[in-house]
Amino acid sequence: VYGSNLQETDGGKLKAGAATRVAEVTPVLWEMHITGKQALGIIPIDERSMVKFAAIDVDTYPMDHVKLIERIEAMNLPLVTCRTKSGGAHLYLLLTEFCDAAIIQKRMREFASALALGNCEIFPKQSRIISARGDLGQWINMPYFDARGTNDRHAFNHRGQKLEIQEFIEFASKRQLSEKALAKIVVKTPEPLLGGPPCLQHLLSMGFPEGTRNNGLMNLGIYA
Repeated sequence: VYGSNLQETDGGKLKAGAATRVAEVTPVLWEMHITGKQALGIIPIDERSMVKFAAIDVDTYPMDHVKLIERIEAMNLPLVTCRTKSGGAHLYLLLTEFCDAAIIQKRMREFASALALGNCEIFPKQSRIISARGDLGQWINMPYFDARGTNDRHAFNHRGQKLEIQEFIEFASKRQLSEKALAKIVVKTPEPLLGGPPCLQHLLSMGFPEGTRNNGLMNLGIYA
């Protein structure tokens, strides 16, 4: 469960106090979330290391949601885009059944890389949970907090148009897919460097890690 006392950080992201409870997500909690009384975050991974949804957390400010959605649709990726409280985006994968978290996490990393979002966080952050030692996954904020008020945490359709909550439910339901259908999706990642070495292709799509700037630039120079 997520607090509603928001403060902006240096990077433009809004933060708030939070408390994690091990409990069922009830209609009452959803009602409090939608009416703006208490924001709700949900842990995707359960005690069996299974998930029924996953997300890519895009912390880019300001965010051009329409352009991002155009890229998603051009690649035929089964993602639902929601605006976050800070103005970024959560790209949700919605499943019709519980699936192995490790498999879904790997697929989400493939999607993120194809969208040039390789540095973004993936939910679930964990691929395995050992409940006997008290493991808990990390939660992600749900959309449509205070849906009848400001409604700035809303979803978009495939054209980048804002969806009201009932429209979102209908749109999201149509985007749900089974693990079998997910496995059939082929991710076509464009090559940033035509004919370039795989290692540089990977780094350009994922981002150069801290400490690799000089070697990265040297190798790009060699390629050029």
